[in-house]
Amino acid sequence: MPGLPAVTALATLNPGRTPEIAGGVAAASVARVVVTQPDRTKVQVRLVTVGGQKVFACAVRPGAKPLRWVAYDRAGKVVASSPK
Repeated sequence: MPGLPAVTALATLNPGRTPEIAGGVAAASVARVVVTQPDRTKVQVRLVTVGGQKVFACAVRPGAKPLRWVAYDRAGKVVASSPK
């Protein structure tokens, strides 16, 4: 998808209930995404190709907002991150 940012969305599903799930869509250049919870716990999420697009999801601690994320290319270079 030309012009697609490195990560187009990071949405929290089922807010306010247990468990919560956050996920998004990543550009083809993204090799990995690391999500950081407010307590600074980090998880590298698995990218899965669905319908030609890379998608990802991870469990989120209830009420754990805001999440931060960083997307890396194959060389380990940061290609996008959440606003601070």
